[in-house]
Amino acid sequence: MRYTCLTIALIALILTGCAEERELEVHNSILLMGLFGGDADRWNAGFLDCRTDSILNGVVVPGMSLPAHAFGSPSGEYFIVDGWGSIRLWDIRTEQMVAYAPGSVGSFERCVFVPQLQRIVAASSSSTTLYHYPSMVTDTVFNSALISPIRIPNSNQLLAITRGDGGTLPINQSVLVTLDLGLRRITDSILLTDATGEAYQYLASLNLSPDGQSLCAFAFDTEERVEVLKIERRTGHVLYRVPTISGADCRFTPDGSELWYTDPKRADVGPPIGFPLPHTPGVIVVLDGQSGAVLDTILTTGFTDNEQIGLEVNEIRFSPSGEKAYVSCRRTPSWPLPPLVVIDVKSRSVTKLLYLPHNESVDNLDMMPMYGS
Repeated sequence: MRYTCLTIALIALILTGCAEERELEVHNSILLMGLFGGDADRWNAGFLDCRTDSILNGVVVPGMSLPAHAFGSPSGEYFIVDGWGSIRLWDIRTEQMVAYAPGSVGSFERCVFVPQLQRIVAASSSSTTLYHYPSMVTDTVFNSALISPIRIPNSNQLLAITRGDGGTLPINQSVLVTLDLGLRRITDSILLTDATGEAYQYLASLNLSPDGQSLCAFAFDTEERVEVLKIERRTGHVLYRVPTISGADCRFTPDGSELWYTDPKRADVGPPIGFPLPHTPGVIVVLDGQSGAVLDTILTTGFTDNEQIGLEVNEIRFSPSGEKAYVSCRRTPSWPLPPLVVIDVKSRSVTKLLYLPHNESVDNLDMMPMYGS
């Protein structure tokens, strides 16, 4: 991936004193993709130009043959590629790896850049590690596994879900916690409960609304029933609950007017005419951001060997303008190399199925600015 006028862009950044953190620009953003599979010269991280939906060059991480997750910095200057047992920081300007650190046993579920402290928070299923960047020297290791950590904008605080340990938090129950990275400790915790007052057993896919006042997440009760929640950030009050069949990712649109979530196995929607029942498609469900009312469901299908097959939708990312949504899909026996789905948000219709050039599939998605734009 080569950017023109790189020297001019660097001089401009120096002269303007541009901070590490900045807003995503509407027309100059990159969809960052962690990848898996493919040919011998396959990529571990790929890039898509959101202006044109064109695939840019990717990077290959030496010795990494397992699924890779990729996460970008708010400035667009750095990105992380993590695999089982390692985490690697790359400089997007030079396309070179600048630091490496051993990771936990297992892949990181999410990595978060904290520019004010020059730290990266890497959360896995067993622990959470705070690294300096760009050196990737370990700062602190937290014994608690933080699920879906997200940073409160312009602060040193993270919100996350954790399972109680029976000490300060209830055992085996999911708790919304605030982690102050300056203090290196949890400063607040809220137990989230269902409509009957029972604590949820598990929560996932925690994400923040554009105004920073609300959260969305999937919640699983003791009977493994699934709900999509909208939560008041400061109090933990559940504003609405929407039952669903399954859930992979939930996100507010950039203007906050809608909440979209992926349901990979939505069998109750019903297949289109002539659609083979074993291949019932996953759907993207569109909710009203304020009321939680279902506005639409978007079926996701494709053709392989001249047969129409349902796609198991996974992660969602919106372009900063809110005009497009990008949805990754899980690998299945029917779709070993599924495409990236592009959706027009206004019409809620699938406009493109994009396939990676080296027979890869997408493991995760992240949105970052195009550096130097």
